[in-house]
Amino acid sequence: MLTGYLLCDDLMWMSRVMGEAKELGCKIIPARTVEQLTKAITVSGPMCVIIDLAQAQIGSDPTPIIDQLKAAGITRFVAYGSHVETVQLALARTAGCDPALARSKMAAQLANLLPEWLRS
Repeated sequence: MLTGYLLCDDLMWMSRVMGEAKELGCKIIPARTVEQLTKAITVSGPMCVIIDLAQAQIGSDPTPIIDQLKAAGITRFVAYGSHVETVQLALARTAGCDPALARSKMAAQLANLLPEWLRS
């Protein structure tokens, strides 16, 4: 089963991503905080992490959080955020998120993108 992590503190969005993953036969392990995510990674091993750039701990620059997750062994990052937060999306790309996309684009293409992200 393809498995990944979701760093998100928005329960509605978390439910949407996890529901879509379940329909596709994938599994998403949610974490509302970086600490929860780091503990889950330690137990399960490194996989893809999907990062909600609106998550409370991210702030305006996601680079420190992404660097912390890289140190924990994560090698694949995907980020999504508001389409108006162009600087934050660009910083996420520079920090290693591929892709870093607008929330609306992710919502529209989640069923197609999720398995691809979790395979890599």
